Amino acid sequence: MRLWRSLKYECVYFTLEGPSRKAKAGIGRWTAFYNYQRPHAAHGRQPPAVIYFNQIETDQVVAQLGHPPP
Repeated sequence: MRLWRSLKYECVYFTLEGPSRKAKAGIGRWTAFYNYQRPHAAHGRQPPAVIYFNQIETDQVVAQLGHPPP
Protein backbone atom coordinates (compact mmCIF):
# COMPACT_ATOMS: atom_id res chain seq x y z
CA MET A 1 0.00 0.00 0.00
CA ARG A 2 2.93 2.37 0.42
CA LEU A 3 3.42 2.44 -3.35
CA TRP A 4 -0.09 3.77 -3.93
CA ARG A 5 0.17 6.26 -1.09
CA SER A 6 3.48 7.52 -2.47
CA LEU A 7 2.04 7.76 -5.98
CA LYS A 8 -0.94 9.75 -4.77
CA TYR A 9 1.02 12.16 -2.58
CA GLU A 10 4.13 12.60 -4.73
CA CYS A 11 2.56 12.64 -8.17
CA VAL A 12 -1.21 12.85 -8.40
CA TYR A 13 -2.19 15.24 -5.61
CA PHE A 14 0.65 17.70 -6.15
CA THR A 15 0.65 17.87 -9.92
CA LEU A 16 -2.99 17.29 -10.88
CA GLU A 17 -2.03 17.08 -14.53
CA GLY A 18 -5.53 17.44 -15.96
CA PRO A 19 -6.37 15.49 -19.13
CA SER A 20 -5.88 11.76 -18.85
CA ARG A 21 -3.09 11.61 -21.47
CA LYS A 22 -0.96 14.03 -19.45
CA ALA A 23 -1.84 12.26 -16.21
CA LYS A 24 -0.77 8.90 -17.67
CA ALA A 25 2.54 10.39 -18.82
CA GLY A 26 3.12 11.94 -15.39
CA ILE A 27 2.38 8.68 -13.61
CA GLY A 28 4.73 6.87 -16.03
CA ARG A 29 7.54 9.32 -15.25
CA TRP A 30 6.92 9.02 -11.51
CA THR A 31 6.89 5.20 -11.69
CA ALA A 32 10.25 5.18 -13.50
CA PHE A 33 11.65 7.58 -10.88
CA TYR A 34 10.24 5.44 -8.03
CA ASN A 35 11.73 2.20 -9.40
CA TYR A 36 15.10 3.43 -10.71
CA GLN A 37 16.11 6.54 -8.75
CA ARG A 38 14.18 7.01 -5.50
CA PRO A 39 16.09 5.50 -2.55
CA HIS A 40 14.15 3.17 -0.27
CA ALA A 41 15.02 2.70 3.39
CA ALA A 42 13.90 -0.93 3.31
CA HIS A 43 16.45 -1.64 0.56
CA GLY A 44 19.46 0.01 2.16
CA ARG A 45 18.77 3.34 0.42
CA GLN A 46 18.79 1.66 -3.02
CA PRO A 47 15.97 1.84 -5.57
CA PRO A 48 13.84 -1.29 -6.07
CA ALA A 49 15.19 -1.92 -9.59
CA VAL A 50 18.73 -2.34 -8.26
CA ILE A 51 17.57 -4.94 -5.75
CA TYR A 52 15.39 -6.71 -8.32
CA PHE A 53 18.01 -6.96 -11.05
CA ASN A 54 20.73 -8.02 -8.61
CA GLN A 55 18.43 -10.82 -7.45
CA ILE A 56 17.80 -11.95 -11.05
CA GLU A 57 21.55 -12.09 -11.70
CA THR A 58 22.08 -14.07 -8.49
CA ASP A 59 19.28 -16.49 -9.43
CA GLN A 60 20.84 -17.01 -12.88
CA VAL A 61 24.24 -17.82 -11.35
CA VAL A 62 22.62 -20.27 -8.95
CA ALA A 63 20.74 -21.93 -11.82
CA GLN A 64 23.97 -22.29 -13.83
CA LEU A 65 25.99 -23.65 -10.92
CA GLY A 66 23.21 -25.75 -9.47
CA HIS A 67 23.89 -24.31 -6.00
CA PRO A 68 24.51 -20.93 -4.35
CA PRO A 69 28.05 -19.53 -4.63
CA PRO A 70 30.20 -19.89 -1.48
